[in-house]
Amino acid sequence: MSRETKKQLILDNLDNIEKWTAEGLTLAQIAKNLGVAESTLYKYKSGSTEIKESIKNGRQDCVKVLENTMFTSATGYTRTVKKYQKVKRTLYENGKKSEEWEEMVEYEEEQYYPPDNTAGIFLLKNWGRYSNEPLNINIRQKELELKEKQLDANSW
Repeated sequence: MSRETKKQLILDNLDNIEKWTAEGLTLAQIAKNLGVAESTLYKYKSGSTEIKESIKNGRQDCVKVLENTMFTSATGYTRTVKKYQKVKRTLYENGKKSEEWEEMVEYEEEQYYPPDNTAGIFLLKNWGRYSNEPLNINIRQKELELKEKQLDANSW
């Protein structure tokens, strides 16, 4: 297969590349699905905005799913879970035990998952620009201002 046909193969599968990226596949797995070497995919990705956009769009879909999952985890949730329990059954005839057996019975139970503090802190830091060390942020900001002044002074 010549280089031009490999590039065309990749360009013809942009929708699949976007779908596979949204499903969480790595570029190595996508290259395998396309039947090309990983290095070939990277090569054409670096030279083509169409391929880059396809991968970027797929990753954005994946990020939305992860953000929603992280938010759900940070706030806590309830889920219906199927469970099984062993039950002993007894059959009586004329007041006497005639048959006895055990069976597994399926039932549903509401299960509560409490909020995950780590997920909450992560979201606050990334979405809300929250910091649990506000003094360090002020110090870092002042350091940056001083470095900028030094650079300006040294450039003259």
